[in-house]
Amino acid sequence: MTDVFGRDERRSPPRWLRVERRVESRAVVVRASGEVDTVTAWMLERQLRFAAALAGAPASVVADLRDVDFFGAVGVAVLLEARGRCARQGTPLRVLPSRVVTRVLELCHEEDVLEVADSARGRVRRAAIGPRTGCGSPGSA
Repeated sequence: MTDVFGRDERRSPPRWLRVERRVESRAVVVRASGEVDTVTAWMLERQLRFAAALAGAPASVVADLRDVDFFGAVGVAVLLEARGRCARQGTPLRVLPSRVVTRVLELCHEEDVLEVADSARGRVRRAAIGPRTGCGSPGSA
């Protein structure tokens, strides 16, 4: 039997999203692995919401998405919502993307900015994406 993508379900079962949260010295880290899509995005959103509530300035929230192998437009919307929530309380949100996440963020050129880092404490580069008309906007994808 094959799934909707033509993959043999017995050979490659769907990789659901696994999300865990931990508090480090100056950050609350939300680590996700698997697929962020319309079925699983709520798990990432919930943990980022909890992380924002736990973190206070100058602590940051880190979305570690280095093990995410599918990232739908709904994932962009989740990150933008988390960025807004963190910004309102003066807490930075830093994203550690996988190649897949990086590609989706690059495709969503917009006016607002997410902090995209190479590591939790490493170099930060800006990825221009935003909520108005692109991938993360309500009603898109």
